[in-house]
Amino acid sequence: MVQNSFARQQSSAKLAPGFTLVEVLIALLLLAIALFAMLRTTLISSYQTLCLQDRTIATWVAVNVINQTRWQYSQSKVTINKLGSMVMYHQVWQWRIYLCPTISSHIYAITVQVRKGNTSSILSSLSSFVYLS
Repeated sequence: MVQNSFARQQSSAKLAPGFTLVEVLIALLLLAIALFAMLRTTLISSYQTLCLQDRTIATWVAVNVINQTRWQYSQSKVTINKLGSMVMYHQVWQWRIYLCPTISSHIYAITVQVRKGNTSSILSSLSSFVYLS
């Protein structure tokens, strides 16, 4: 009788509910893959947000330069091509302005190209027109 109760305890121990080591390792592997994918997506999104921020600030710099140029035109201080820099949001932005005559003798096209620091890639290019009477 003692042997039968011992045998029953061993058989019930083998059938205890729970997960095997292999099942737990597979679940951890799937969790790691999912977390890696989420981390990668977050990093890509953060990088794209920073690039978009730079392009937005570069566009603001271009708008400022065009407005300054229009004001200079109203003061009859005409320059054809000009380089310059501006500090905005604690960063240095290099800009170049091109003034081109159009078909009308009183209208000039203004194009501004903006770069961040000394980089060669143009982050923003903006065009406008100014009228001289």
